Amino acid sequence: ACETVIDGTTGLLFDEQSADAVVRAVERFEAREPDFDPRAIRAHATGFSPERFRESFSRCVETAWSRFRDGRGEGGARRGTAGPAPGPVDPGGGAGGYRDEQENIR
Repeated sequence: ACETVIDGTTGLLFDEQSADAVVRAVERFEAREPDFDPRAIRAHATGFSPERFRESFSRCVETAWSRFRDGRGEGGARRGTAGPAPGPVDPGGGAGGYRDEQENIR
């Protein structure tokens, strides 16, 4: 929750996952309820909307695809210079699988 809740602004964090901790957090909220601005909470929440996620994920995939297509990996190395890359294989008999970094078929 630390990446989605701004403690004291958009919600309250608690350290322990127990009924007592939740009760204490609700009591803290009730005591501070006027301090919470629904507009600020809503504005913060829009950063986690499905639309925003799709846009961000699409940009990430497009960037990764462009790097792959251009023959560059994460560090900008040309494809094929760092040894065999893991990828789909058919080890025979139509079993399917993939090779891990040590070339083991999984």
